[in-house]
This record gives sequence, C-alpha cells and structure tokens, in this order.
Amino acid sequence: MTSKLFSFLLYLPSKIWLWFSIVWTILLLTLSLISVRQAARFSIDVIGFDKLGHFVFYTVLTLSWLMTFKEKKQIRYVIIGSIISFGILIEILQLKMGVGRAFEYFDMLANIIGTLCGIVIFYNLNKYRNIAD
Repeated sequence: MTSKLFSFLLYLPSKIWLWFSIVWTILLLTLSLISVRQAARFSIDVIGFDKLGHFVFYTVLTLSWLMTFKEKKQIRYVIIGSIISFGILIEILQLKMGVGRAFEYFDMLANIIGTLCGIVIFYNLNKYRNIAD
C-alpha cells in the first residue's frame, strides 16, 4: 500500500503539483487572514488543534512545492526559505491587519516544524524513487 502511494506521488507530473501548490498556498493564505468571526465557523475547540493545523498545512505546503520543482535541486533552499518567511509574514499580517487574529510564536514554531516534516517526507520519497528505479 505504501509503495503504491509513494509511486503515485513521485510520478505525478510537475504541472499537477504546480496547480495543487498554488491552490494550497491560496487556501492557506485565505484561512490565515480571514477575520476571527469568519474563522470561528471553521473552528474546532480542541486544545492543540490549531497548532496541529499549522503543522499539517505547512507539511503539505512544503512537500507540494518541493515536488513541483523536484528536478531542480538548486532552488530547494529558496523554496524552503520562502515557505518559512511566508509563515512568519502571515503571523505579522495577522497582528497588523486588525481582523482579530493574534500573532503567536507557537504558530510560527508549528509552521517551521511542519516545513521540516515536509522536507523529511520529500527526501524520503526521493530516496524511495532512487531505490525503485
């Protein structure tokens, strides 16, 4: 089962990854910057769920952008740096925009840990591809 999933993810065309990455980025940006009143409709009141959401969203964000450009090793650090910067910028915007959202260091930490997890998954997928080929 795992090998089929790995194969499916590895051999998706870059154009599909690109479209997914763009949509995921827009979704993340939208959910991060909507007002508290609008966000409350999507809220699940569980301790830690917010941080888990940050972690999952940034894991997928990182993995999708790295998979989009999997053949271009020279821009991987740019992608990773951009995603980390994106997460920090969103937290700053939440503070400055006045929509009732809060700046939280733990959100940034969850974003960064999610990014690191996405990197690990990406490298493990590539290692699998090298073994499978």
